Amino acid sequence: GDVSTHVDLGRVRQLTLLNINSYGSGRVPFRREELPEVSPADGKLEMFTMPNACSFGFVMGFQCCLPKVLSRASSYSLEFTAGEYFQMDGESWTVKEGCHVYIERNRQTQMLRPPTCPIGIWVGRQDPGFWHHTTPPRGRSGRLSGLMTAPGQQAMA
Repeated sequence: GDVSTHVDLGRVRQLTLLNINSYGSGRVPFRREELPEVSPADGKLEMFTMPNACSFGFVMGFQCCLPKVLSRASSYSLEFTAGEYFQMDGESWTVKEGCHVYIERNRQTQMLRPPTCPIGIWVGRQDPGFWHHTTPPRGRSGRLSGLMTAPGQQAMA
């Protein structure tokens, strides 16, 4: 059967779901102890939030004050009671009224990168070995869902 977890987000500026270890031109928003759990082939989305623009600036500019992973799930169900701004892979759009959003894995695709990179491309916390993970084992039963709400919003069961 399905396993659901309710995550109370409180007031947030940005809710992010990632299936890779980087965001915004290669910034690694995960804490050192969380990085081993992040895999592009595990079928999971890591969720974190940023409370304000200042915290976003610290992550993007200095790679410090990194957010904590709040949830790691294969699907998420969100219900917004009012309009919201969305962005996926750099493409943004606005929904002007409340809506229900269900996020799940569609398919796995191959990501390409040069087999060797010049010095300076992979620096700091960005590790080229990250992309050498194998496909997750088959035969898992059930589906893990994360249900979350922010102020003025209701989670769907």
